[in-house]
Amino acid sequence: MQWIQEKFAPAPKKASDRVVKHQDVTPAQDEIFQGVSKSDASAKEKEKQSRQVLTRPKQPAHEHKYSTANFKISHRKLNMLGRQISGKPIDHAIMQMKFSEKRASSRIKSMLATAKLHASVYKKMDPSKLIVSEAWVTKGPKQLKRLEPRGRGKFGIRVHPDSRLNVILRPATGLAKLTRRSEVQPPPKTMLRRWRTLSLLLLSSLLPSFALAGPAFENTAIVRTIELGGSLVHVSTTYAVKALEPGQTVYHVTFGKHEREKTSWIEAKVKGQVKPLEITDLGERDVRDVHIFAVSLPRKLAVNGTINLVLETIQTHATYPYPTYAAQADPQLLKYDTDLFVLSPYATLVQRTKIKSSSSEIPSYSTPEGIDEFVGDASVTKSGATITYGPYHNVASSTNAEFLFKHQQPISAQYNHGHPVLEVMKLQRSVEISHWGSNLNIEDSLISAMLALCLTNAYFYDMNGNVSTSHLRQTPSVPRGSKAIQHSIFEMRPRYPLLGGWNYSFTLGFDTPLQDSVSWDAANQRHIVGVPVMTHIPGSVVD
Repeated sequence: MQWIQEKFAPAPKKASDRVVKHQDVTPAQDEIFQGVSKSDASAKEKEKQSRQVLTRPKQPAHEHKYSTANFKISHRKLNMLGRQISGKPIDHAIMQMKFSEKRASSRIKSMLATAKLHASVYKKMDPSKLIVSEAWVTKGPKQLKRLEPRGRGKFGIRVHPDSRLNVILRPATGLAKLTRRSEVQPPPKTMLRRWRTLSLLLLSSLLPSFALAGPAFENTAIVRTIELGGSLVHVSTTYAVKALEPGQTVYHVTFGKHEREKTSWIEAKVKGQVKPLEITDLGERDVRDVHIFAVSLPRKLAVNGTINLVLETIQTHATYPYPTYAAQADPQLLKYDTDLFVLSPYATLVQRTKIKSSSSEIPSYSTPEGIDEFVGDASVTKSGATITYGPYHNVASSTNAEFLFKHQQPISAQYNHGHPVLEVMKLQRSVEISHWGSNLNIEDSLISAMLALCLTNAYFYDMNGNVSTSHLRQTPSVPRGSKAIQHSIFEMRPRYPLLGGWNYSFTLGFDTPLQDSVSWDAANQRHIVGVPVMTHIPGSVVD
C-alpha cells in the first residue's frame, strides 16, 4: 500500500497539509482516495484559470497593415505615390489620390478606403484619428519578359514589372486637432486680464474675416483648371466641400476684384449632374476687393456631409498680346494674368491650379515666392502644355485683409496661340417678318458664324462688294420646340489678311421659314415670334 501511495498519489500542497492536520486520519485506504480527489480538484482549478485567460478581453489594436494586390507598374512610379501619402491623415491621403492624375491613383484610393474600413470595423480603431504612418513599395513575384527587336538583326529583353504598395495605419499621436470655437478650452483668468484690453483693440480688425462666413464648411480640396484661348478663357473650379455644422444649405464662393471684372458668365453644378444651381450675387461685403456669390445647395448637409461643386466661368478680355508689337514672321504670343490662391472664406486642406494652353510652347511663366509654409514639394511645375501651381496644403481662410496682403500674389503665363483672336466691336441685327411669304429675314452687320436652322437665300458682303471666298453648310428644318442642337455653319475668308488691331466690317443676311419661329397664343389671340438674340461666333467676344 505504501508503494501504491507513493506511485499514484501526488504530493499535497502546503495549504492542504494544514487542513489534513485537523482531520482524523484512520485507514490508509482513505488517504489514497483523498489524495486522488484533491489532485482532481487542483486539475479542474488550473483548467478553469486557463479558460479565464483565453476569454480575457483583447487589448485595443495599435496599427493595421494593408496592401494592394500586385499589378503592372514600375516600383519607381508607385513609390512616388507612396511618398505623397506617407505621414498624412487617412482622409487627406484619400483626397490626394482622388485628384491625382497618376494612373495608379484610383487603385490606391480604393485600397486606402478599404484599409480605413477594416481598421474601424475589425480592430475598433477610430477612423478620424488614423494616419498613414508607413508606406513602402515591394516588387511583385512576376516579372514578365518580352523580346524587343532592335537594329541589325539583334534583340533585347523588355521587362514588365509588377509592384504592390503596403501601408500601416496608426492612430495619430501628438498632432494638434481642429476644434470648433465652442470646444476650445478657456484660458486662465490671469491671461484674460492681460489680453482683455488687447482683444478690444483687435476686434475691429478681425470682424471682416468673421463676417463673410463662419466655420460652417471646410474645403477638403480645391482644383482650378484654366483653359487658355484667344478672346475667351474657360475656368473650371471644383470644390470638395465638407460640412462642419448641421443643416447647411448655402455655400459662399468669392472672387477677387480683377477676376470678377473679367468674368462674363458663371454657372454652378453638382459634379456629375446637369441641372445648374441657383447663384445669388452678394457683391462686396466687409472686405474690400472681395466679391461674394452664394450658391444654394440641392440638399441640407449633415455634420461631416460632403458634396462636390463645379463652378464654370467664362472670362473675356483676359488675355493680351505680349509683346505688343511683333514682326510678321514672329509667333503670336499672348499673356494671361490671374491670382495664385483661389479665395475662399473657409479653410482649405489642399489647393491646386492648372493652366492649360493649346500649344506646348510657353516661353515664360511666374514662380511664386514666400509661400514655403504651404508648399510640399514644388511651388510650380510644367509638363508639356500644362503649368501646375501647387499642391498647397493647409490654406487658412483667404478672404481677410491679412491673408491678401501677406500671401496673395499675381501669376502670369505667356503662351503661343496660333489661332485668330476675334473681337466683335459692334453687332447690329435687323429682323423682317413677311406674313404673306411666311418668311423671317435676319440681317447682321458684323468671319465664321453659327446661324439658324434651314436657312435659305444667304448673302454676305463687305464695304467693297460681294465676298466670294466663303462656304455655307446648311442643316434641315426641325419641328418648333425640338431640343435638337443643330446650326448652319457659315465660313468666310476676309478680302485681305487681318493683322493685330485691324478692323473688318461685313453684312450677313439669310431667310428662314416663319413656321420654325412663330407660335399662336390662344389665350390672347395673337402670334408670337421667337427671334434669336445674336449670332454665335465661335471663339470671339462681342463687346
